[in-house]
Amino acid sequence: MLHLDLFFEATNGNCPKSTQFHRPWRFQFRCVGSSDSKISPNADLLLRVSTSVQTTLDLNHLLELFYKQVNAILSVSGIVYSNEVKNLNLTIGTLGEHSCDYNLVTHKDLVGDLQFTRDKDFTKTELEHIELLLSVIICPIRNALLYRDAIETALKDPLTGTGNRVAMDSTLERELALAKRHELPLSIMLIDIDKFKQINDKYGHVSGDRVLQSVAHGIVHSARETDSIFRYGGEEFIVLLNKTNYLGSTTIAERMRHYIEQTRTYCSGETIATSVSIGIATLRPNDDLSSIFHRADNALYTAKDSGRNKVIHSDSLSEDNPA
Repeated sequence: MLHLDLFFEATNGNCPKSTQFHRPWRFQFRCVGSSDSKISPNADLLLRVSTSVQTTLDLNHLLELFYKQVNAILSVSGIVYSNEVKNLNLTIGTLGEHSCDYNLVTHKDLVGDLQFTRDKDFTKTELEHIELLLSVIICPIRNALLYRDAIETALKDPLTGTGNRVAMDSTLERELALAKRHELPLSIMLIDIDKFKQINDKYGHVSGDRVLQSVAHGIVHSARETDSIFRYGGEEFIVLLNKTNYLGSTTIAERMRHYIEQTRTYCSGETIATSVSIGIATLRPNDDLSSIFHRADNALYTAKDSGRNKVIHSDSLSEDNPA
């Protein structure tokens, strides 16, 4: 049995825009095909919609399919799905002056909020149609959210919460190809925790894990929302910087280096100071993933070899400068 807590909010077209009407309901629907379904008189309609939306587990595609099915029954200019817990806000179509909003809840969890919008108000019959359609979209949305969570978990490093090697490999190949195709700047940053083995040996592996988490937090805190961050090895991280040239990449790297240098990790009564060395390479026209990675690795080696806690860009090294 599925429970839908539905909350309708609409602006009456004959009243000032600030006038609103609120109708809370609680509906119970059985899955489509159940012999005692309350929506059996509309079984053909709901079966068609249900068949369409169950063809994908991608949330964006699912909402697009649902939007098309809704518009085959009644006219809406757009639908908006939001989920505060998942930090999701997806709009299909365009927003209108009038809207009806539904809070979708199963017996287990909150599925999210779904809004239907257009430029004229909704009739009672149209609202009844929408409420019936909700009975076949709630399960696919929940399944799409579970699928999304599973994919995200599979692509994350469990200790630091950054991307893992699987996520890194696919992202680097894709973003490198896009940057070359559109002739956009792109930089890769290799980050290594200085003297991490000594930290493990002196304080133990539990403290070492805390240091890894602390450094990962510092990287995420100092990076931009558009940057992609991955744990590459034991104590190494990679940051992919889209649309970022020499100056931009070194500025971000220095910000990370300084933030981490000022950070202290507290574990088992010990205070652990940490620093990182960072090597950077910026995309060149003839680069492939191997060549840009090689230059960033050389820059990282130079940073560590020259005293650690430094940022080195490969373009500053004579042997890596193009002729």
